[in-house]
Amino acid sequence: MGCGVIPSKIEPSVCLRDFLCYPWRTGRTAIDLAGTVIGPRIYEHEGIPVALRTEEVRRVLEVTRKDLSPVGLRDYAILTLLSTYRLRAAEVVNLRLENIDWRRDVLRVRHTKTGTYSELPLLREPGEAVLRYVEKARPPFWLMLRRLEADRFVWSRGEAVLELSVEQLHWLLEGIDLQAMRGHPVRYYEHV
Repeated sequence: MGCGVIPSKIEPSVCLRDFLCYPWRTGRTAIDLAGTVIGPRIYEHEGIPVALRTEEVRRVLEVTRKDLSPVGLRDYAILTLLSTYRLRAAEVVNLRLENIDWRRDVLRVRHTKTGTYSELPLLREPGEAVLRYVEKARPPFWLMLRRLEADRFVWSRGEAVLELSVEQLHWLLEGIDLQAMRGHPVRYYEHV
């Protein structure tokens, strides 16, 4: 492999090896010095860019904006939040509807690295993307979360009324089957 044929990060060390190997191959030195050159450490995925360029982000948003399926609406809302506010993935994943103050147009974000909160202005495009996803792609009872008061949520199931705590509501929204959940059996132990 000659110089200029391989990636630029390892090219200088290969060229130096070739240069040092030449005197040995032509008989001018008794020792091959090419083995003394240590090349740079190459990691498996280091060629993958750390961030997308502005034009690439714009193209990704254009494509996802056209997808009106529930997954497409979700993806567009997530990507809009990521690109507009430069949030980390975990910060977007941990967002809940109660983190958005629709009346004041404020987005409250918990930063995963520091554990602190920031209040950011809820801009039109990401706000509309989240609202579109909530209204059109999520089950209808998500909208009831806005009316959640006194740590209880009442959901009518025919004649029965089911009362959920906020934690149980989040479990339900995450797909956990509340009917299958049961408390641990009470066990009594005697000292022998």
